[in-house]
Amino acid sequence: MSVLNHGLLHREKFFCARGTSPAAGCSPHGWRNSPLFLPIEWVPEGKVRYLDQTRLPREEVWKETADYSVVAEAIRRLEVRGAPLIGVAAAYGLALAALSIGERDPARFRTELDKAAAELVSTRPTAVNLAWAVSRCLRAIEDLPAIDELRRALVHEARRIHEEDVAANRRLGDLGASLLQANSRVLTHCNAGSLAPAATALPSG
Repeated sequence: MSVLNHGLLHREKFFCARGTSPAAGCSPHGWRNSPLFLPIEWVPEGKVRYLDQTRLPREEVWKETADYSVVAEAIRRLEVRGAPLIGVAAAYGLALAALSIGERDPARFRTELDKAAAELVSTRPTAVNLAWAVSRCLRAIEDLPAIDELRRALVHEARRIHEEDVAANRRLGDLGASLLQANSRVLTHCNAGSLAPAATALPSG
């Protein structure tokens, strides 16, 4: 696991300037004026990069890993928090597990993958999105016998879950904004800021 420490958080850094699609990844480097912030991303080389929320607000620390158990521990330690974001992280964690399992026998591969899935789900038993995302990923590979095809399918499904959450939250923000008048005040419950979903629905303030 590598750690990228970008110093103190500044509000202008909560925006991605690269203009890439959510699944293609949005780097924590170079935030400017786009209305999209991604606290987690899939790195094309087969890694996950996420913002360690336990270090906020004094430090902005991004972690990058190819180890699914690091993602599991990040969920357990609340480095990744907020139900939608936890679901995306778990899906990516399962994809990392599939890429790292060395078994070439399909039955033994599935056994190891099921163990990884169970470990991810156990990190936060009350997080509905977590179990849902892992279950959805496992359903996506039910009929795939070839290991390489299975790996590709898991990465694809995890990125689809991320894309869908980004789209849903942006739509939610658009709908909510249309109901607000100038100088409105909004009361939110639970974790409703820009770090809870996989993309900003409501700006943190």
